[in-house]
Amino acid sequence: MSQGLLDFDRIRERLGFARPGHGTSDRPEFERSDERFGHLVERKYLHQNVYVLPVLTLDAFQDLFSYDREQAKGDTHNMIAIMMRHHGMTLQESVDFIGDLCEKSNDRFTKDRARIPSWGPEIDAQVQVYIQGLADWIAGTLHWSFDSERYFGKKGGQVKKDRIVELSPVRIPEPVDLANSSVATEPGVRAS
Repeated sequence: MSQGLLDFDRIRERLGFARPGHGTSDRPEFERSDERFGHLVERKYLHQNVYVLPVLTLDAFQDLFSYDREQAKGDTHNMIAIMMRHHGMTLQESVDFIGDLCEKSNDRFTKDRARIPSWGPEIDAQVQVYIQGLADWIAGTLHWSFDSERYFGKKGGQVKKDRIVELSPVRIPEPVDLANSSVATEPGVRAS
């Protein structure tokens, strides 16, 4: 991953950006005690080699899907904007780069899924349920992103089919006359 994206990821965390979460607390097979889920080594292995990829993939997909809405508001906290600003890419090059990142993450998830070591039949069965849950989480999020109106309005089905998003015009906020507004300022501080 590029330095610009790594820095951006750190900034997101500091700004309180919520990572996508995969809840398993309602499923008894995922009680996190050592007796039910295996030892700390297995959990650390799964986190480093399986869980992180879907999270990164969903982060990237979310930025692809939300770019139009964000660029229309002038928001630059998006992987696409980072690639354009810090790496001199065009919009299409940035979208292609992030799309390729998603594809590579999905491919790696599939390969890593096939290479999960065995910890015995009971834990292996639990691990497979967990990993299938991660795969379902990715698929469900993608379907929801197109089926809901959050990212593409009523055009989600068409965007899913054509993979083309018509960008909205950038909306520049109206200037505010602070000298004549009811916004309170500290004594001796001038609005500029």
